[in-house]
Amino acid sequence: MLFMKTIKFVLYLSIILLFESCDSKSISTRCKSVNNIQVKNYCYNALDGLALVAIGQDESQNGNQFIWYLYPQIDTVKASINISSNNEHIILGLNGIIIQDSLINSYPKFILKITSSCSRDQITSEYFHFVKRFDVRLKCYNWQVQ
Repeated sequence: MLFMKTIKFVLYLSIILLFESCDSKSISTRCKSVNNIQVKNYCYNALDGLALVAIGQDESQNGNQFIWYLYPQIDTVKASINISSNNEHIILGLNGIIIQDSLINSYPKFILKITSSCSRDQITSEYFHFVKRFDVRLKCYNWQVQ
């Protein structure tokens, strides 16, 4: 009798642990940070601003608000970056935003980082570096990932 109770208890405990591990795995695999940012229009038009779209996050996060951290840079050298809070512009949006020309027109480069929430976790992306280039063939400026 005691042996059967022990087996039932161990079986019950194993089932609980199995469900708990499944829940934590599903949350951690479902919550993904943004892994790429796409420029919507190849040629940059100052009047329209720069339209960007976050790519790579889980579809369940698409309705969530994203916090986009923008850091304009005075130099295009990748090793020379300034991501201090006094150089930071915060833009709230969903998975896409439009950066006003006044924030980036005087700079050849900017850096972006995105945070979002998934379940109760705060997910932060890596830093994305963008540089301004002139396309001779199309005769326009564009922003490209560095």
